[in-house]
Amino acid sequence: MRKVIPKYLLWMLVSIFAFLQILGGQLNFMVLSFKGLSASILNNVFIILISLILGYKYSGKKIKPVNVFIYWILTVITLMIVYLAYWVRYPQNMNIWQLLHIFFPVLTSSSAMLTGLLCCILVQPYLYDLQARLSAKQNTLLLIALTLLGFTISVGKYPFDKSIYGLYLILFFAWGMFLAKIHTSRKLRISLIVSTIISLLVMVLGVYGFYAIYWYQRLERGKVVDWNYQLLSNITSPLVFIVTITLFLISEKAIKKLSVNNLIIFIPVIIFAQAKNDTFFLVRSFLPDHLNFIFSIVILLILDYGITFFYRRFILNFRSVKKLLSNNDDLLEFLSRFCHQLFNWIQKNKVTLLTLIWLLVLSFSSYLIVSDHLKISVLNNTSCNAITFLLAQESGTIVLTAIFLYVVFMLVYLILTRYWSSIILVSLLTIFWSIANKIKLNMRGDAIFPDDLNEVINVKTLIPMIDQKLILASGIVILLVIILDVFLEIKHPIKLTVSWKKKLVLGLLSILVLITPLHFNHKGNVIYYISRSFGNKPSFNNSKQDLQLHGPVFTFLDYIDQVHVMNEPKGYTKDSIDRINARYRKVAQEINRQRKNKLNKQTIVFNLSESFVDPYTFPEMKFKPGFVNPIKYIQSLKHTNTYGTMLSDGYGGGTGDMEWASLTGLSMGIFKTPVIPFVQIVPKHQFYPTIGMNFKYSSAIHPFNGTYYSRIEDYQRFKFNKFIYNGSKYPLIDQHKIDKSPYNSDFTAYSNGLKQIKDYPQGQFMNIITIQNHMPYNNWYSKNNYANLFSNKLLDEADKQQMATYIKGLNYTDKAVKRFINQIDKINKPITFVFYGDHYPKIIAQNYVAKYPIKMHSTRYFIYANKYAQEHGVKSKLTDKTSFVSASNFIAMTLAQTNSKVTPYQALLTRIWQELPTITVNYKGKKNPELINQLGRKVSSNKLNKKQRLLLRDYKLIQYDMTDGSAYSLKAEGFYK
Repeated sequence: MRKVIPKYLLWMLVSIFAFLQILGGQLNFMVLSFKGLSASILNNVFIILISLILGYKYSGKKIKPVNVFIYWILTVITLMIVYLAYWVRYPQNMNIWQLLHIFFPVLTSSSAMLTGLLCCILVQPYLYDLQARLSAKQNTLLLIALTLLGFTISVGKYPFDKSIYGLYLILFFAWGMFLAKIHTSRKLRISLIVSTIISLLVMVLGVYGFYAIYWYQRLERGKVVDWNYQLLSNITSPLVFIVTITLFLISEKAIKKLSVNNLIIFIPVIIFAQAKNDTFFLVRSFLPDHLNFIFSIVILLILDYGITFFYRRFILNFRSVKKLLSNNDDLLEFLSRFCHQLFNWIQKNKVTLLTLIWLLVLSFSSYLIVSDHLKISVLNNTSCNAITFLLAQESGTIVLTAIFLYVVFMLVYLILTRYWSSIILVSLLTIFWSIANKIKLNMRGDAIFPDDLNEVINVKTLIPMIDQKLILASGIVILLVIILDVFLEIKHPIKLTVSWKKKLVLGLLSILVLITPLHFNHKGNVIYYISRSFGNKPSFNNSKQDLQLHGPVFTFLDYIDQVHVMNEPKGYTKDSIDRINARYRKVAQEINRQRKNKLNKQTIVFNLSESFVDPYTFPEMKFKPGFVNPIKYIQSLKHTNTYGTMLSDGYGGGTGDMEWASLTGLSMGIFKTPVIPFVQIVPKHQFYPTIGMNFKYSSAIHPFNGTYYSRIEDYQRFKFNKFIYNGSKYPLIDQHKIDKSPYNSDFTAYSNGLKQIKDYPQGQFMNIITIQNHMPYNNWYSKNNYANLFSNKLLDEADKQQMATYIKGLNYTDKAVKRFINQIDKINKPITFVFYGDHYPKIIAQNYVAKYPIKMHSTRYFIYANKYAQEHGVKSKLTDKTSFVSASNFIAMTLAQTNSKVTPYQALLTRIWQELPTITVNYKGKKNPELINQLGRKVSSNKLNKKQRLLLRDYKLIQYDMTDGSAYSLKAEGFYK
């Protein structure tokens, strides 16, 4: 240690001098405060001083340009340590493109000073020859002229944060080379010391004076000021150079003792002082600030010495490095030899490289397939070119997708051991997966979620919903690809040489990579931060945008493990749920004083009518003479019955979501991510509370396949006594399809509903889900009197044909509803019929939703009480808060219309309906719910009063409890039932 400290004393002093600028500004005590002007001068003096020292030590002879690699390799090692430490301390700031800073510090402007140093080494032989040809006087005049010229031209505007400005350091490097060859007199040194004192005074006074002028011009005169008030302290300033050269000459004896071989010890100092992300170097400890500061500097010095010691002892002794540095080639010869070796390596690994390139192209293509005709919507639905945006902004996820595809390819190859079969299989799966996502996006506005795979069992009923031409084209493509695969495997076989040991390792690594999506959403996990370092940051509240920005592969992987569908509300505990129970028990008592009926004595029918929308509410829709109102009967109900607009949470899809909201009273709008409650939430519980639990008997009817949305299992959790569907043990009666339609009609649904009402004489709950108006809307009906009797500029010719089919279907619904109501009016028991459309049909293009967000989420609903019910205390019509409602309001509205007593939970739902704006999903895909008033206008949550905010908070606590929480409310006595 005694020998080391004197030997490296100059390095230590210069290093401390450099570290002051990165550590001093982070401390708050007065003695070591280096902010503003002092920090700027300190930084520039350090940069010039290092350049002078390096020039001084490299002045003895010409150096080989290949020495640049000595510095570059050490730079890479240092930057790797710096970024690794930074990522460990700030993992949330990890970015995969920071690797470019590590391996290509010049290209990425990691440090202008480092760039300058490397350039200085490259030009040193030319500077050596130039200075040898000139006399001392000529060298002096030339260097002084260039120094003044540099200041005059730049006017102090070099920000020195870009690599290009590093070239300016060649001037100071040349000064160092020149100073090594001349003797400076004592008189000159004294003059420089005096000049330094004057320069510091001029800089302080001048900079602060210019500062006042600068801001006066900007603020008082309103001018656009284009000059740098710190020009006197800029790195090009002659005043700063005078200060630095004085410091250099004072230290000249120590500089002479510094070995040329030890100059690399300054590289980590430069990196620490100037590289990106240098603000984390101050070591946090229990020590006081001033001791903490000293401790930080000691740690940096040790780290610096350790890195260079390791580099000289090990890296420089590698055979390949020794061979590289011992070669006497000039730079051009070296580069030529390097390029030749690189070309040989590419030739040797061309199959692997071409495979990776193809998978990158395939990855990018998958993004383009799910775009909107090579357009994607970003920033408030502003459309931009998909190719430009994705390459500029989302290239990280494109690369990550390609990595995953390569892993899948390797796994398939290890199994099949056939290159063409493996790469073609992966390519086909990727393309078809992308097309499938595009189909669902067009139909439902969503990506394919992992839970959608549960619908594979419904493949027979899903296929008819897809364009048959697309299915035929897919079959032809698959056949042609199989033929191509056989040809390539026979005529151009490719074998990758992989030993059994390597196969085992590759297989294990592939499996490990493929299970990483299970940890993508676990914040604090290493995989979480690595995934996000590639730019994979799903919003989970706008699956379309996630799909288009992160691609079909990674959108699916991101949704595999959605940790939470809601953020835990503040104050969520068992006690808070019990307090809500107690609070709304009192509200229920207050409500029940004015209610006479018991709900379980009523017969309640909830009817989700597939894609039912009033055609007169479609945007841009105009009707021609001769157009007969297709839903005349349903529209007539508004005069005598509860009637209005229901705000759907989906467009073109989301039937199960609306059904869940109507049965539970909970809202899709409160979730922070897209979620399918029937599939992702209900199965978490053995029992899930719905309106049906208030009855001794509950049933459901769906004249279609019962497996969609896991209805069979979930209805059991709802404790429904019966589920009638196509293929159930309870046969569907009166199955009837209209003309060429593949679906059972609404007449079938209501016939089965009517039978169930008559079969069970007491009060009951029934949930009917129709299927008649489900897409696609092919030309099902032979006598369609609505074709060509409407116009809509949002529709093309094919869309108009679909619209005509859809409107005719509405007409059949209208007739079926009229018939059903006439039938229940003849039954002598109280029956209340709640009818609502679940969402818009997917006919108008999805991109118009942004233009008409509320209109294209508005369906029709009504609540009808039969004659017997009205004669026995059931209201015929609600008059308040009925214009705009959500499906989650139907329980409270039904209880109000039937004049039925409520439970504490139903009292909460009643207050939500009566006292808050209607809650629905945010139509812009943001996390906060949308609030809509009775005029159909958005209401800011900031405008809610204290009572409303408390009400909304209680509602969120209960919803969290039954989705992501511990279901304390199920154990709260009397809360639900």
